[in-house]
Amino acid sequence: MWLSFVRVSPATFKKIKANPDVLESVFFGEGKKEKKALDALGIDQDKHSAGLDYLVLSDAFEAMTQGDSEDSEDEASEDEESEEGERPGEDQPVIADLGPTGTLSYDAGYDEAFYLAPAAVKRAVEESSVAEGDKDVQALFRAALKEGQYIIGIIS
Repeated sequence: MWLSFVRVSPATFKKIKANPDVLESVFFGEGKKEKKALDALGIDQDKHSAGLDYLVLSDAFEAMTQGDSEDSEDEASEDEESEEGERPGEDQPVIADLGPTGTLSYDAGYDEAFYLAPAAVKRAVEESSVAEGDKDVQALFRAALKEGQYIIGIIS
């Protein structure tokens, strides 16, 4: 399983939010049609995307939390009490660590795509273990922060 990210301008994010199926070209496109879609969105895959192994991260997060079984039980009880206002990725520690703002109606195989608005990108750069876990991902998040961009992520 792979955790993939792309950084996009606010204008491009609005286009993607209106038509989330275009994420197929963004994350999986290799042909001329997909290249044309990326160009129209202003996305250069070499400069605007990065990813890392989701399973390695997931195992690391699981190992970090195994010692906190009492705290986990308390948190689980709190989560059961309030399903309204649930944050995207709340049931997935790797995604929750990023603090996503919301989800998009696109499923790459392992749940909906998620996104971080510029304020959430700032928090992720400052506090997230995931954003610091890989030099390419770190550079992507820092560039998005610098340019006031959104980050869109998927697990595939």
